[in-house]
Amino acid sequence: MMCSISIFLLLVTYSGFASCRPPSYDLSWQNKNTSDHAVFEVGLQNMDEVSVCFWMRTTDWNSELVLLSYAVPDNDNELVIYFPEGEKIRLYVAGEYKEVSHGVRDGRWHQLCMTWRKSLGTWVIYVDGHRKGYGIGLSSGQTIRDGGVLVIGQEQDEVGGLFDQNQSFLGEVTDCNIFDRVLSVTEVNIMSRSCDYDGGNVLRWSDVRGGLRGSVNVYSPTSCEGFTVDTINANASPVRGFSSHSKDKSSKV
Repeated sequence: MMCSISIFLLLVTYSGFASCRPPSYDLSWQNKNTSDHAVFEVGLQNMDEVSVCFWMRTTDWNSELVLLSYAVPDNDNELVIYFPEGEKIRLYVAGEYKEVSHGVRDGRWHQLCMTWRKSLGTWVIYVDGHRKGYGIGLSSGQTIRDGGVLVIGQEQDEVGGLFDQNQSFLGEVTDCNIFDRVLSVTEVNIMSRSCDYDGGNVLRWSDVRGGLRGSVNVYSPTSCEGFTVDTINANASPVRGFSSHSKDKSSKV
């Protein structure tokens, strides 16, 4: 009985999420360059907590990838989500970072959420609804400050610019939302079961399309459809628009 109630509540919550969503779409970065991105002078208030959640897929194994960067005048790493070569996933807050190792460059859709709280510098990195790394001491006592620029798909070395082609994103993204609070484990778990949420109160995915620059490709409806990670990937078309950069098994990461 308890299991049935839990499934019912999950379905009701999921339906509520879906009803809020405008027509779905994916963004696709198909070349390494400094022109393709989305940019927002988002008017952030100072944040003592943050959650960034998104779905992504890529087959680029070898290069550095920056999905999101938020820069303020005296710190270009105020908030950055960065994938160094190989399996590492790195979260920067206020110039400091924590990282985990977990493979997400396999061409499958993966849902990631990263949360941070000023108190104790508490951080968590989730992949597909599972906590892959957590701890304290990430910019403890600091604040993510207002007055900056948010960019998706490029890494800023100054506010709004000085992009590095070698760190540009390559792959597909959907449902990128930013919140000014730490999401609960339950919320993250629900979001990992569907690419169908548009509820960020700092940045909503439906608003990202309006900030596009360069030649980022837009595909609508999304290819990220289903109710679990497995069904989503079973239904999805292959990664679009660029050649795979598969892992060189003889190389060292």
